[in-house]
Amino acid sequence: MVASGIEDDAAGFSAKLPMAYPSMSAAGANLQAFQFASVGIMNGPADTMMGFPKATVFTPYAYFRNVSSSPKVVQPSFNWMNGSSPQSENLPAITLQPGQSGQVAVPPFPGLAPESLNLAYTFTGAVDDLIAATGSVDQTGNYVFAVEPHGVGQHGGVSSVYWAYGDGLDTMYTVWNPLSVAQQMQLILVGDTGATIYSVPIRLAPGASQTIDLYELFAVGAADAAGRVMPRGPMQGNAILTGPKNDTTERLTVVISGGIYNSKTATCGETCETCDGFTSVSASPDPASIAVSGSTQMSAHYTWYTGYQYDWTSNSQWSSNATGVATIQTTGQSSPGMAAGVSAGSAQFQALFGEMPANAGQICTQGTLPPCPYGDPAADVPASVCVLTVNNPVNGQVFSLSSNYNSATIPLNASSNCTGSSVTWQFAYSYTAGNGTPYSSGVGNTTTSLGQNGNWQSSGEGGQGTITASATATGAMGPLTANLVSYIDGTTIPNSTITSQLQNLYSSGATRDLLTGIAMLESNYQQFVTRELYGTSGYWPNESYDRGSHVGLMQMPNGMGDAFDWTQNTADGASLFQQKISVAQSVVSGYRANCSGLPGLTAQQLENDALVYYGPYGASGPYYVPNSGCSGWNVNPNNSNGVTYANSVRGQMQ
Repeated sequence: MVASGIEDDAAGFSAKLPMAYPSMSAAGANLQAFQFASVGIMNGPADTMMGFPKATVFTPYAYFRNVSSSPKVVQPSFNWMNGSSPQSENLPAITLQPGQSGQVAVPPFPGLAPESLNLAYTFTGAVDDLIAATGSVDQTGNYVFAVEPHGVGQHGGVSSVYWAYGDGLDTMYTVWNPLSVAQQMQLILVGDTGATIYSVPIRLAPGASQTIDLYELFAVGAADAAGRVMPRGPMQGNAILTGPKNDTTERLTVVISGGIYNSKTATCGETCETCDGFTSVSASPDPASIAVSGSTQMSAHYTWYTGYQYDWTSNSQWSSNATGVATIQTTGQSSPGMAAGVSAGSAQFQALFGEMPANAGQICTQGTLPPCPYGDPAADVPASVCVLTVNNPVNGQVFSLSSNYNSATIPLNASSNCTGSSVTWQFAYSYTAGNGTPYSSGVGNTTTSLGQNGNWQSSGEGGQGTITASATATGAMGPLTANLVSYIDGTTIPNSTITSQLQNLYSSGATRDLLTGIAMLESNYQQFVTRELYGTSGYWPNESYDRGSHVGLMQMPNGMGDAFDWTQNTADGASLFQQKISVAQSVVSGYRANCSGLPGLTAQQLENDALVYYGPYGASGPYYVPNSGCSGWNVNPNNSNGVTYANSVRGQMQ
């Protein structure tokens, strides 16, 4: 690194010499037009409030050197304030050959000479083709105030690294508006504790400039909009030039330059301005996973130099490099950033943020300061469009009850082209009787690992089922789902198994095999019969003659459990028969209360009464009625059908 300067110990004079690397622009390169400005150059007699010796007079200077390999045409102009009105004057262009230096002379000003002025110049080339030394010097040569040129261009907020006033020090800032439209902004002064101590509102007409003297703000003692007054020095801190909303992301096109000086010791330095801007951009989720026919809301953010993240989703230009796999809405559409899966595969989403100021960090250098950098950042995100494939069961597959003749085992396997962990399965079955009445099961659930085999065991359900498989892919915003239809029908139940079940259910009854006779008469010992349902031939529930009010071995009132679980059907039948015995006992008790001396019925006789009530003719009376003398019981002559039903049951016992 090299630093240079000029010193005169006898006169108390010192000044920096701007240095630069040779221009890196190549001949024939794509050259640009640049504008630079040195603002706040002191001119004429010094302001008495600034503490300079009396009769101190400043004269501006401006020198340029062409460090490129081709001639450069420099077009200078001066700008100054005449009261509240900005004035400007274009000076003759100067042509500098490679390696040549030249001076821009300050012309005489019409009327009263300004206390400060702004020098702007333009040229075409590379940003580092020219180096410039601008500023002002007093007639003794003791006071040399260099003003570094700044590149002119749009930017976000600008931070000034350091200011100070008190103990002989003072800081001045000059802000110039180079545009043809007015601009509003504010200069925020932050103390060394990090708290805002003062805010200066600035409104600049086209071409206007304003100088802010920090010590003068203290001396005047005026309060800002928040009621704060500049504290007594010595003070130091930093400053931020922002838009009127105190938001450094607001766009401005101004030039700000500052200087710290001590008029007593004839020393000065720069405040060092920093271009505020974004530090990074991102889009999320990253990576993105979307289900086929599903959607995911992508988001785009940029991180400002403060660390705060701004949502730029609706302002970004979104695109997909494989619209046959995934599409994404962009700005101007109803939902920018909304991605939709089209088909299984891979794609890449890109969010273009548009031009925005980039954070340059501290760019204090000797010589010309480039314009605040601008970027056109983009964020790329890999995307996978995921599909969940059910390998088992096959859509439309029929499963028959097997385990204990009331449960079916359904093999399960689902895989995906995306990574994930588990698959959640849901099973919902419905059975529609011949009369059109639907009966539904509850919802069964189980979980398997993605790509691994598993199974689900039904329990008392059957008919037509909807199976839903659901999985979450890594990075996906929503689940992957797949739906299919399967069927569970019945099976042949061995007679010996049915007999054993019915005997056990009525083991304490007077006639142990009585329930087998009911089952034989009601259903011919068949829980299921071969017929067609849902367009599929199989073993389907054995329905009553009226096409489904009753079902199964014991012809219980229809329902999912009694239709597909023979153990529930027989247990319900046994329970119903016990209820009918209780009804028979109550009827006998009524007869005996009205017939003195009427004996009770035997256990088998009570069973016959209960059989009549169980069958379809119970409304016509019991099996037995008292004789005319109330001395005994006769077979009921008025319910021959009921009596025949009961006798048939006993005749068909297994």
